[in-house]
Amino acid sequence: MRASSPKRPPRTPDEDRQIAFGLICLAILASNVATMSRWTEARMLPPQAAPLGREPASLGVPSR
Repeated sequence: MRASSPKRPPRTPDEDRQIAFGLICLAILASNVATMSRWTEARMLPPQAAPLGREPASLGVPSR
């Protein structure tokens, strides 16, 4: 026979807000990771493929 687990009380409005806030932060983090991934790929293009004024040195990245 299985022992029944104690029933959890319903969530409070504060807990709902915390969950919503956490999900929003997670969405922002995922968006930032995707954006930075694309920026890194663009930064690694050869200089002739980069648009004028957008070379890595102009973005504050030291040249190698």
